[in-house]
Amino acid sequence: LTSLTPPPSPPSQHRLATSTTPLHHNTASPQLLPPPPQHLLATSITSGAMTPADKLARLAREFRTPLYVYNFDIVQKRNKDLMDAFAANQGGLRVHYAVKANSNFKLLQMIAKESRIGADCVSPGEVILALRAGFPASDILFTANNITDEEMAQVWRLGVLFNIGSLSRLAKFGRDFPGADVCVRFNPGVVAGENPKVQTGGGKTKFGVSLGDLSNVLEIVKAHKLRVVGIHEHTGSGIGSASAILESASKLLTIATRSNFPDLKFIDLGGGFKIPYRPEEKRISIQDIGRKVCGLLNKHYASEAKKHKCRRGPEQDLKRETTELPLKPLELRIEPGKWMVGECGSLLVEVNTVKSNGTRRIVGTNSGFNHLIRPTLYGAYHHIRNLTAETEGRTPSETPRHHDMHMQPGEQGRSRVGEGAYKYDICGNICETGDVFASNRPMATAIREGDILSIETAGAYGFTMGSLYNMRPLPGEVIIRSGRPPVVGRTSRSSSTLVEDFIRMSTERRDVQCKPVRFRSRI
Repeated sequence: LTSLTPPPSPPSQHRLATSTTPLHHNTASPQLLPPPPQHLLATSITSGAMTPADKLARLAREFRTPLYVYNFDIVQKRNKDLMDAFAANQGGLRVHYAVKANSNFKLLQMIAKESRIGADCVSPGEVILALRAGFPASDILFTANNITDEEMAQVWRLGVLFNIGSLSRLAKFGRDFPGADVCVRFNPGVVAGENPKVQTGGGKTKFGVSLGDLSNVLEIVKAHKLRVVGIHEHTGSGIGSASAILESASKLLTIATRSNFPDLKFIDLGGGFKIPYRPEEKRISIQDIGRKVCGLLNKHYASEAKKHKCRRGPEQDLKRETTELPLKPLELRIEPGKWMVGECGSLLVEVNTVKSNGTRRIVGTNSGFNHLIRPTLYGAYHHIRNLTAETEGRTPSETPRHHDMHMQPGEQGRSRVGEGAYKYDICGNICETGDVFASNRPMATAIREGDILSIETAGAYGFTMGSLYNMRPLPGEVIIRSGRPPVVGRTSRSSSTLVEDFIRMSTERRDVQCKPVRFRSRI
């Protein structure tokens, strides 16, 4: 990764929309989007809140399946919703997109260029990727999770702010970079999230420093003259109400005082806002959450300002008054990932098998959990549309002659839900029983071999969690937006190309020396 450190470039004019803090220029030269292939210039995809079936089907024909499609209009809309919802905070708002949710390079370029927000990164690779995509180093927050000393030194050279969630790493950071700015990640002890595997607060998680260890944090900070400019917490993913966010923020604010952190500039509440995965699911009110969070922060500022005024007293001498730093409201930072990109994505797959095992009707597709692991890993629900049936105007009564073939006597009725509705296990092509996108899923019409299905709300933690398991290539990726031709985010490789690349990587000689690194502070 050190060989991929981006080269220096002229100062960037990119700035966050709501930040009042002067930012440094980017050290990486923004990678401009290449023009789309000529054969795509005549194709204009105009997308609504849910991309129409005929346009998704057209993309499936042009680019082949499996294929991820990302609708950038939805990304922009969700970003605007956040900006509007949290605009009332007196200290301002800074949004950091969680790169891990979807790290498609072309998508990152578009977000950096047009959404005017920062990046939240959790690995050296993500930091380098964000810089190459056009995010200025000053707009990147690096959340260090069980990193090595070598990784710490590498990211430090890239000039981004560290967010550290363990006492030992904070001490090592202070030892190597005394006097540096740093953000500290705390664990307020609040548990929230839609699945235990994505609950990042409380006593059963690896993340953050316990609030009970505040004295140890202050001791380390004092010993190494660190400047704590931010404090951070992230409760979990899939938070559907303001209560957990307000509880964790309230606890974090109890330590956000001038006496603890005289250099404090911002409070970061992470992300994890819930999005609707089911068609009947009601969208959370991000406006209500934003209003309550901003109200809490503004109330905290008023309280601290009052205490500060009382401490100074009316007869404070002029010399002390001019040397004491003025109290300012804290900037609010949030780190949306799924909220920004989850609803923008669809995974298009083709049905290649329809069969029965005697008790269940099985639909096989040309994708699997190596492309979308959320149903297998989390038991997550993703709505599935039959694009072919929608574009053909297929009705529930149009059942193929072979549909009930090989079913046991009396089984046909159990395969249906109401008149003309069917249940299917929609599966992938990976050699695992758990490779299932949906179990016993009701569909309005019969599914046929050759149909194109769209697995919805797949823009977050889909491709980015993909793998080459079973030596199957990853899918292609395409980005669409209103009135413009699609942008090819990534083309899929053939199996033979994948194997050749795999063999070459396995046989190349790599003279990599992993030695402990000790750096003297550059401050």
